[in-house]
Amino acid sequence: MPNAFAKIGASLILAVLPLFLLAQTPQELFELGTRAYRQSDYKSAAAYFEESAQKGFGAAAYHNAANSYAKMSQNGLAMLNYERARYLKPRSPETVANISALSKVSGTPEKKRSFADVFFGELSNFEWAMLAISSFWIGIIISSTCVIFRKKGNFAKISLLLSSLAFIISIAGTIYWSDMRNTAISVSQDGVLKLSPAKNAPAIAPFPEGRRGIIKERRGNYLRLQTPDKKIGWASLENVKPLR
Repeated sequence: MPNAFAKIGASLILAVLPLFLLAQTPQELFELGTRAYRQSDYKSAAAYFEESAQKGFGAAAYHNAANSYAKMSQNGLAMLNYERARYLKPRSPETVANISALSKVSGTPEKKRSFADVFFGELSNFEWAMLAISSFWIGIIISSTCVIFRKKGNFAKISLLLSSLAFIISIAGTIYWSDMRNTAISVSQDGVLKLSPAKNAPAIAPFPEGRRGIIKERRGNYLRLQTPDKKIGWASLENVKPLR
């Protein structure tokens, strides 16, 4: 009996081992994508870059996946991946410029940037979250120090005020990025918004490729979206892709 278990164990190891040996790192996938892109194999390049990004390579892989889709004139998937890159690295001038250029080409103009877009867009959602955590604990430490040593000087008051202000602003930053986390983008040239989440439901508004919408509700394979011009309707996950 022990020999039988040993044989089964050995068989399982031999079956699983090739999977580990063939597993590719994000860096290797990125390099494969770069090679495919240089050979004008944009379909393979996009697949490699997206897998590299999903495994942790980040904004650069999403950006290059978007470039690959743009080369194939798949503007919806290109916009989706540019926005994914901007979510992770909002200060990339190349990504921002490509989004603007693609918006004009696809006829889906960007929303005019407000003060909030400029200010909160300087840091990523992750950076705002880290600032919120840091400022919160700095405030706790300052408050505890004042209680323990019974010191309430101007320096301590100013420091506590600044840490509190930083915490409030950073929380506002994470709230700002919540809309980005809940964004979906049309990847279909014939995309529409429907009256209800059903295949045969009547269309109520066009939702062209590359158009953005804020996700309000999920139901099965459908998303209820609100467009920048305040139109609300349902779209199939076959035609739209969530940003996150």
